[in-house]
Amino acid sequence: MYHSNPYGIVIGAGRLGTLLAIRSNSLLIPYRSLSVDSQTIDQLIKSYRPSYIICAFALTDLSFCQKNKDLAIKINSSDPSFIAERASHYGIYSLYLSSDYARNPLNIYGITKRLGERASFSSILRFNYFSRSHWLSNAISNRKNVKALSTNRFNPVHISTVVDACITLIDSRLAGRYSIGISTPISYYDLAIKLCEFFRVPISLVSKSCYIRTPYPYQYSSYIPPNLPVDKLRFLALNDEINKL
Repeated sequence: MYHSNPYGIVIGAGRLGTLLAIRSNSLLIPYRSLSVDSQTIDQLIKSYRPSYIICAFALTDLSFCQKNKDLAIKINSSDPSFIAERASHYGIYSLYLSSDYARNPLNIYGITKRLGERASFSSILRFNYFSRSHWLSNAISNRKNVKALSTNRFNPVHISTVVDACITLIDSRLAGRYSIGISTPISYYDLAIKLCEFFRVPISLVSKSCYIRTPYPYQYSSYIPPNLPVDKLRFLALNDEINKL
């Protein structure tokens, strides 16, 4: 019989994975150092006996995913699916950090994240996040001129909100698919203006960009519809999220 330790494992060493491991007191394992095969994953589970596993790694660059489909499938779908299968085999709670782009996928990134959601994960969390180190926050806080899309729509939340949601899911062992986001979809341009107000810099630093090099006009949109029949939704206020920076 499998007997677990009280702590879990976070696979993925990006900003989100690192913060999540710290806040949840979990063992952080960099995805790049891991061979995702039966022998390696089984040995990992037997060695650490985690009570949960969180897949926090992803290939997120939209343009790179479009050009590297096979790699995007491996990182965003195949490897997470295999980890979910092994976790399920040992009866371990597993959480997949997905994306709002998986809801109505119009690009390779969204498609591969949607495929990842089909695996045997205990729970799935969809979101789109920003932080102080996000390229847009970083540029505006340093008073740099930016061009921001005004044609996309998304529901971003602060990275700490995502971490809080993950901790709630694993602590309560909640099952199903969840979405978190601000209550009203905005564009990157809208968010940039709000960030200018927060950092008290001139809004003249921001200019609109409407050009998208894609045959799909909404490839860069990932907004949350007001009514979803499957997802368990949690909406938040944009100003509250920005104030967490």
